[in-house]
Amino acid sequence: MDTPPQFKDRRTGLIVFGILQILCGTFCLLVIPLMIAGQTMAARMGGGSPQFRMVVPALLVYGLMAAIFLTLGIGSIRARRWARAFSLILGWSWLLMGVLGFVVYAFILPKIIFKGAAGAPNLPEPAKLIIVFIAMAVIGLVFVILPLALVLFYRSKHVLATCEARDPMIRWTDRCPLPVLALSTWLGLGGVCLLLMPLVYRGVAPFFGVLISGVAGGAYYIVIAAVFLYLSRAVYRLKPAAWWLVLGFLVVSGVSNLLTFSHVDLIEMYRRMGYPEAHIRQLQQYSFLQNNYMLVCSALGFVPFLGYLLYVRKFFRHVGNHE
Repeated sequence: MDTPPQFKDRRTGLIVFGILQILCGTFCLLVIPLMIAGQTMAARMGGGSPQFRMVVPALLVYGLMAAIFLTLGIGSIRARRWARAFSLILGWSWLLMGVLGFVVYAFILPKIIFKGAAGAPNLPEPAKLIIVFIAMAVIGLVFVILPLALVLFYRSKHVLATCEARDPMIRWTDRCPLPVLALSTWLGLGGVCLLLMPLVYRGVAPFFGVLISGVAGGAYYIVIAAVFLYLSRAVYRLKPAAWWLVLGFLVVSGVSNLLTFSHVDLIEMYRRMGYPEAHIRQLQQYSFLQNNYMLVCSALGFVPFLGYLLYVRKFFRHVGNHE
């Protein structure tokens, strides 16, 4: 992206959006104790023990997002180049996943609300419509409008020029094309998250038509995590072989998911993951949340990522190792 010779100083905007990201990070921090309290209250009402293991993934995600938002918010206020780059990556990632999530929720949320859970009060149809409308409006605001605002602001050439003027030192984020830096970041975060799977979900993993778990599943996740972490660095260095490895892994994992979710009973998968029977009974009420749903979600993740991978291919052609 070329820096305009004369640009509008966006210092004020960088401060405003930095504060916005700090507020998002603070909200993520506040969600953590609320989730723990909610799990405790649900256990007391059900007469069982709290299943904290089931909320560990969400707690870690919110903790990670809090750290990211707070760091980028401070960096934006200080007009740092790296903060602008990662804020744009965050905005695009948030927006793309948010749009996909909005589509999925638009499909399943009305069915969940209108079907109702066992033992829940039977609300009149207009009340259910209002609940669906409010829920979708909130989802649209959080997962579409907010990230879109980040993207539109941080992609501006004037914002880039402001950061370059106030932070003249070349940063490591400047040494890699931004789309490739995004791919490298996703792979790195994915590798870290995969390391948690053996602890949280007992290592249960789809593997070419069957489910593996226990020691085999744990070893599988550790190996894949190591591959992701290696590819994260190799992609950043623009190694052509890394692009091909990512493509190969994407295709192989897509075939594995297709074979597994076409044959394996998801209720059995939830049991092997350690879901409480009360949760499983709730899931059994919604048949659309079972195999077909998982196949659709896999396709929604596979197709956009494949398209993005083909888009960044041009950055890996005829280049040497990038230090």
